[in-house]
Amino acid sequence: MGEFIAEEGKTIAQMAELHNIDIPISCGAGACFVCAVKIISGKEFLHQDLVSSPLVDLEEDQFLTCIGGIQSQFFHDNAYHEVVLQKIL
Repeated sequence: MGEFIAEEGKTIAQMAELHNIDIPISCGAGACFVCAVKIISGKEFLHQDLVSSPLVDLEEDQFLTCIGGIQSQFFHDNAYHEVVLQKIL
């Protein structure tokens, strides 16, 4: 469990690592589902294919942290936005 302030152009997994939050990653390309999380809230702020398109099928509430990040327009609106994710077991 942890929290951090997002950085533009970085994936959720990259930002988590910078803040010592453990998110397992294997392929780093959106193919293996190891980094998959469930979106609890804040889906409207997420950009799933920041780095590349997912190579696996995702449910509506699933997100791959190795290739996805925050949509760039939300870094420039000077508002607080919260995204809550939960590791899929």
